[in-house]
Amino acid sequence: MPSVRRLFIRLALFALPLAAIFGAVIGVAVYSGEAMPYRMVLALQAADHSIIYRRRNMAPQQSLAYKLAALRMRPPPAVLMIGSSRVLVFHSEFFNDPDNFYNAGMPGAYLDGVAALLDSLTPETAPDVLLIGVDAFWFNARLDVAQRRAGTFTAADDDWVWVGESTRATLREIARGEYGLSDMFARRDPIGGGIALGFDAQETGIGYRWDGSMQTNPTLMAHAASQPPRESYRLYPPTQAGNTVIEHHFEALNIVLARAEAMGITVIGFMPPYMPEMYVFMHESGRHAYLDEARARLGDMFAQRGLAFFDFSDISTLGVGAEEMMDFVHPSERLAARMLSIMAREVPALRTYVDPARLEHEFVNLP
Repeated sequence: MPSVRRLFIRLALFALPLAAIFGAVIGVAVYSGEAMPYRMVLALQAADHSIIYRRRNMAPQQSLAYKLAALRMRPPPAVLMIGSSRVLVFHSEFFNDPDNFYNAGMPGAYLDGVAALLDSLTPETAPDVLLIGVDAFWFNARLDVAQRRAGTFTAADDDWVWVGESTRATLREIARGEYGLSDMFARRDPIGGGIALGFDAQETGIGYRWDGSMQTNPTLMAHAASQPPRESYRLYPPTQAGNTVIEHHFEALNIVLARAEAMGITVIGFMPPYMPEMYVFMHESGRHAYLDEARARLGDMFAQRGLAFFDFSDISTLGVGAEEMMDFVHPSERLAARMLSIMAREVPALRTYVDPARLEHEFVNLP
């Protein structure tokens, strides 16, 4: 018996250094943000609003899990935004009380992602106002993308298995020479100068802020819009060609709207903008007929339900141009504030939380 005990003691002593090394590796991967559980990220952001977060090649499922965790951890927001990356420039400083707003938009979000977020709400956690950025490309029958396949928008839980897998992925990237060990300790935001969690946030300065909105990199955005529309429209899902619509996606959106109404939420729909030269190209190309059909049918759908709907596709109708876009499909902060002001002036429920005059003075009417 003593010999067995001594064997176990020797095995334990042998394993301790390995366990310590393994634990240290996990600790460093977590510290960098690459393997940090979402709840920990959100706790840090709640304490320091300057922290941004975005992992390397963060998949839509991971964004969904992060946004769902945020909605569980924070008090229910009075105003909730959902949509694709084209709504992520709307941020909390636009609102009278920043705590009243949360942006649950996600890069790569389609109708199933929007529905998944809405399904997570209950009458107790439902917002007073729901802003939905409705992308016309959700209805483009020619656009075959993985995000539309059933089950894609299932949240990736950040349990210990997930932490371990994320740590292994981080080590593989280091082994390939994509990052050095020093990068795991840097955590520096190259745009804002504060803390960045995750390699994408550290490398590009693009990352989720505490309110769910996205800090952007103006240089990268400008580069993305450097080519003429006719040469670059294939680069963006919102601008890809297609002449027919997907019928059942209109039905799916109707279900989303009905569920929101059943919870007593004031729903406001809007179509995000295009850079004018891209909009004109799509409108006249003869290869984007789905765009006008989707716009017309969405307007009718919201009108039949008595819901506010704003079509900002063509920003020339607002008297502004490319200077208020970051690239072909993403609005600038100034244009986002302009759109929000227009919606608040028309919808009293939103005006409860947004002062259009303040918004225009502080964010729109700048020199």
